[in-house]
Amino acid sequence: MSSVHGGGERNPSGARTISFLIGTLNAGGIQSSTLRLAGELARQGHMITIIVVDGRGPMGQQVPPGCELVDLQCRRIRNGLLPLVRHLRLHRPEVVISAQTFVNALAVLARRLSGRPRHLVLTERNALDALVRFQPGMDSRLRVALVRLLYPAAESVVAVSEAVAASLRDTAGLRRPVQGIHSGIDLETTRQKMSAPVEHAWLDDPGSKLILGIGRLTAQKNFALLLRAFARLTVPARLLVFGDGPERARLVALARELGVHARVEFAGFVANPLPFLARCDLFVLPSQWEGYANVILEALVCEAPIVATDCPGGPRDLLTDAARGRLVPVDDVEAMAAAMHDMLKAPRRTGSRAGVAEKLSIQVTAQKYLALLDGFR
Repeated sequence: MSSVHGGGERNPSGARTISFLIGTLNAGGIQSSTLRLAGELARQGHMITIIVVDGRGPMGQQVPPGCELVDLQCRRIRNGLLPLVRHLRLHRPEVVISAQTFVNALAVLARRLSGRPRHLVLTERNALDALVRFQPGMDSRLRVALVRLLYPAAESVVAVSEAVAASLRDTAGLRRPVQGIHSGIDLETTRQKMSAPVEHAWLDDPGSKLILGIGRLTAQKNFALLLRAFARLTVPARLLVFGDGPERARLVALARELGVHARVEFAGFVANPLPFLARCDLFVLPSQWEGYANVILEALVCEAPIVATDCPGGPRDLLTDAARGRLVPVDDVEAMAAAMHDMLKAPRRTGSRAGVAEKLSIQVTAQKYLALLDGFR
């Protein structure tokens, strides 16, 4: 087990000792939203520890100032139980906030064995009904069983969207209140990052539109839909995809099969894609399901035109009207291509999202979590 930065017990000033528990530091929405929240609470003077089962991954470079990072150094979540129990007994955090079903189960079991923390908050980031529908099998059935059996042991269960909350009730049969708290965005940091200088030949070509996709290259993110819709466009355009994952080779082969490989670049993980979001002609989220779609928050702040699937999870919560973006049915290539075409041909509007991002700021999210914790006293 390794640790960096510094932590501690709750002190008389009222600062809380809060630990966040996540599975990995791979690039992803759970990781980025957790780090943002941890950083904001640390900025407010609380003593924050980020516990990660497997500390490998590029997000390790983005641990916020003032946060302790504890790496359990386990390659599988189930192997993290005893190291986590030892950590909780030794450091005795007041609150643990965990994220993702299997990690939440780990937190509940570790608490039973260690007697710590005093308060446990489980956050669910994915719509379980979508997992059951799109990835049927033992994994999905196990997730549903763990929610039903273990989530009642926590002081609170938090869902990042109404769709996620509904799936906990309807799919997993969870019979307890679920608190809705959205993931937040750090507006100041986002605006700084979107202004950073970047160079790419496709940014400076007035004869071709730039379409951007961001996300893990997995079946959930469904970039195959984006490629097929892109192949149908009659507007001169190029597609730049940031992210990596197990579907990369298949997607590269599909781009070649569709005859668009010369106009598509899979650029891999990029630590700061925000300057591209600010300058692209269209951002597309083609997912089969989401938890909250944090990248849409960033696209809203960057004023990027947006097309997203109306998938289970966050897109509908965020794109509540046409001024924010267009929603299309999941896996509908024709509808996706038509929406992309319309958005690329329409004049780009700016200032149409005034006040949207402020309501979704990380400060608002942090205050909601602190209010939740105040209720435990």
